Amino acid sequence: MVVWRDQAKHAAETLSKGNRLVVLGRLQQRNWTAEDGSARSVVEVVAEEMGPSLRWATATTTRTTRATCELGTSRDAPDATLSCP
Repeated sequence: MVVWRDQAKHAAETLSKGNRLVVLGRLQQRNWTAEDGSARSVVEVVAEEMGPSLRWATATTTRTTRATCELGTSRDAPDATLSCP
């Protein structure tokens, strides 16, 4: 399973090995050539949403807030800059 950004952070803070999950996402297949010249392939689930399976556990939820970013410019860098706290 592939998880990115805040969702990956939340999963690492919340879940532990052996937890059963419910995952909503898409399948993605990647192909590459290994160093030894052999063709390799993997199919992964790219998670869009995930959570614990309530059939096997109970859960308490805490709403998180997303960081806000501001788009601006400065005198030293006239191109647009993105500032996130």
